[in-house]
Amino acid sequence: MGVDWFIWALLAAFTWGLQPAFDKVGVMAFNSPYAALAVRCLGGLVGLIILPFVWPSIANNNPPITWKAPVCLMLAGFFGSVLGQIFYLNALKTGEVSKVPAVTAVWPLVSFIIAIIFFKEALTFQKVIAFAMIIGGAILLKF
Repeated sequence: MGVDWFIWALLAAFTWGLQPAFDKVGVMAFNSPYAALAVRCLGGLVGLIILPFVWPSIANNNPPITWKAPVCLMLAGFFGSVLGQIFYLNALKTGEVSKVPAVTAVWPLVSFIIAIIFFKEALTFQKVIAFAMIIGGAILLKF
């Protein structure tokens, strides 16, 4: 039996929680968020090269795939890893480390709307309340 999705999500939250502190220290040395992102991406590249040696099962063989999967992953990389990070680094350069990540954490709301419209996921009362709380938290941090 594999690791539960919730454990993976908590591990992601922990590692993403470390990220803003490193980003804040690093981005302050750069005038351009693009230059900071380029250096930051080097860390990702080094990780991509080293990770399969440290964790071999992560690079297992995939079955044949169609063109749609790599195109979608490239678009996700462009929006999340390039555009989103440029916006995030700009916000972090002048904003507080305790506020910027919390405000950018409203991104699941966009995913939620897309999931309902395009993937026909259920719109439940629990989800509506949870996302209202996320939006409320972001608004509280603005002021």
